[in-house]
Amino acid sequence: MPLRQQEAGAEATLLERLRLQLSEVPETVDTLAFAARALLLAFLAAWSVWFIVHGIDAVTIGNSFLHGVDLAFHEFGHLFFRPFGEFMTILGGSLFQILLPLTLLAGFVLRQRDNFAAAVTLWWCGQNFIDLSPYIRDAEYRVLPLVGGGEESHDWGNLLERLDAIGSCHILARSSFTIGTLLMLLALLWGGWLLWLQRVRLH
Repeated sequence: MPLRQQEAGAEATLLERLRLQLSEVPETVDTLAFAARALLLAFLAAWSVWFIVHGIDAVTIGNSFLHGVDLAFHEFGHLFFRPFGEFMTILGGSLFQILLPLTLLAGFVLRQRDNFAAAVTLWWCGQNFIDLSPYIRDAEYRVLPLVGGGEESHDWGNLLERLDAIGSCHILARSSFTIGTLLMLLALLWGGWLLWLQRVRLH
């Protein structure tokens, strides 16, 4: 068999294995647990619409319950990345917001075999991208109230100034919001697909 055909076959096999792993559901599904998952997914769908409709609005996003949760992990991220130098310490807050849900996602898929929980953490990852978008856009203006003090502690203002890219804050903010939106929608589709598969295993 030609090498290209072998490589194509290997890629197809890998994609099929990935599809099967991400579609795995329990052998039997408790009706009450199924209903709870369906209600949670409906709630997340409604919350997604709320985020998307309001766009990059600092007040709306900042008043969200999840903003307080995200902010706590953001601040921890600065401490976590401190050993890696000043630049990573500054970036670490935002980076940790993104990496934590993805780490949980990997754990749910690979260790817990709970794909629905993984879909929820993917949604949370998307929400974190949206949560960061007003902060990124504010890099040029530095008017948002900050936990760490005055405008000199503005992570994205400092990062983009170091990179001589302060003028890119608007496009970066829109990109972060768009990525977040797409991830939330993908998570909802994934969760919906899993519920569709679970419906035939109710008991």
